[in-house]
Amino acid sequence: MELGLNKPSYLLTQMQAIGHDLVSEPYLRNLWLRRLPDPLRTVLAATNEPLAVLASTADELASLGEDSGRLASLHEGKTSEVFELEKQIAMLTTQVAALKTQMAPQRPGKENTEANWCRFHRQFGHRAYRCVAPCAFPKND
Repeated sequence: MELGLNKPSYLLTQMQAIGHDLVSEPYLRNLWLRRLPDPLRTVLAATNEPLAVLASTADELASLGEDSGRLASLHEGKTSEVFELEKQIAMLTTQVAALKTQMAPQRPGKENTEANWCRFHRQFGHRAYRCVAPCAFPKND
């Protein structure tokens, strides 16, 4: 026997009907508590109330749990939406960074002209005193 979508008091009533007063109340209480969800079981196991009072308390707690379950599912739905938005933001950030590197300002033609210069002319330009061949730096005589 399981709780399913029924109220805890309905489960207790079914268990009592099957037991036909042949099962002691402490044993029935133990069996009934085992079939309840963990949060309910934790709260109800700490009390020494009669089974009828426990059943009505369990019904009230279960109805509160259903409301919080609905809130949790709404919250989880929002959480997945937020996760998707974070993923999209991360992708856009990566794309923007890639575009920035492609669009980085460069000195016009510097790389092409300096590629064939020697290390002295690349470092000092026209102030270089030395030159190592091969060097394509334009010489001013």
